[in-house]
Amino acid sequence: MLQAEEPKKEAALFKKIDHVEIVTKELERSIEFYTGVLGFRVKLRERPWYVLLMFPFVYLIFGYVFTPIGCAVYNFCAGYIGGFEFEAGDQKN
Repeated sequence: MLQAEEPKKEAALFKKIDHVEIVTKELERSIEFYTGVLGFRVKLRERPWYVLLMFPFVYLIFGYVFTPIGCAVYNFCAGYIGGFEFEAGDQKN
C-alpha cells in the first residue's frame, strides 16, 4: 500500500509582528486596509495624556544628568587627543 507524503513545513519568516508604526496622510483609509485586508489590530491610536505632563520632568532629569557626563567625557578625551583653548579680552594696540 502506498502512502502520500506529508508536505514539508517551511520555516516562517516571522513568528510574530509586535509593533508597526505607520505615518500616513490618509489615516482612516490606512487603518481600514491594515485591519480589514491584512488582519492587523489597532492597539493604541492616541498617546496618553500623562505623557505631556511627564515630558518636562524627563527632559529636566536628562539635561541635568547627561550634560555633566557629556562634559566629563569630552574633557577626558580632550586631554588625550587635544582640544582648543579660547581667550576673550580687550585688544591692545
